[in-house]
Amino acid sequence: MVRFLVIAFSVAFAGVIPAAHALDLTPRQAVGKQIYHRGESPSGAAISALLGDPPMAVSATILPCVNCHGVDGLGRPEGGVDPTPLLWERLTRAYGKGEPGSEEGVRGSGRLHRPYDPESFARAVREGIDPSGRRLNPAMIRYAIDDDDLAALIEYLKVIDRDLDPGVDDERVRLAMLVPADGPLVELAEGVRRVLASRWEERNDRGGIFGRRVEVETVAIPDDAEQARELVEVFLADPARAP
Repeated sequence: MVRFLVIAFSVAFAGVIPAAHALDLTPRQAVGKQIYHRGESPSGAAISALLGDPPMAVSATILPCVNCHGVDGLGRPEGGVDPTPLLWERLTRAYGKGEPGSEEGVRGSGRLHRPYDPESFARAVREGIDPSGRRLNPAMIRYAIDDDDLAALIEYLKVIDRDLDPGVDDERVRLAMLVPADGPLVELAEGVRRVLASRWEERNDRGGIFGRRVEVETVAIPDDAEQARELVEVFLADPARAP
């Protein structure tokens, strides 16, 4: 299904149209998402980020997982650090070849990467040790986190690749701008649309947003709130069917 991040022409339609939703999460996955994105637990249990050796503890709210591994969990090289993708499906697969400690495989070195399980993942998070007994990159932050919150984090990592914002994929950010179809604000809305279109084209010429091209589609909707809601629901399900 084609999905868009919907922005409304606020003067006319603020609050009228419900935006598309990301993945419906279980209560435990929602806890894991809060920990991943914000570094805090809904239970109020403290989570600390540990830096250096000997470790210095700071609140995980300052250094949550998302800072390095991204909203999609894939991680992207920055400043000479290549964060490990945190998709649970990948973490639990072995890759590379050779015996542990050999010089063939992991991330180009050729070393065997043993698969993670909940226990080895907990050790990596808390102690910075991978399933093969090797130390992770010193830049990888360790965390002091209790068992329940760590289990919730794992549950979220199992679905993180499907819990993305509407309208965002690896190549583009798709926006649907809702504007009035008639009435006194039509001319003003058209002026706003032109200004935004020009700005987004300038942004695209400079590489877009985090390497993603911005695409904007304008949807003219009636003044009646119920008709507007129905039209937008049709558009989100199948843009070709929308009038």
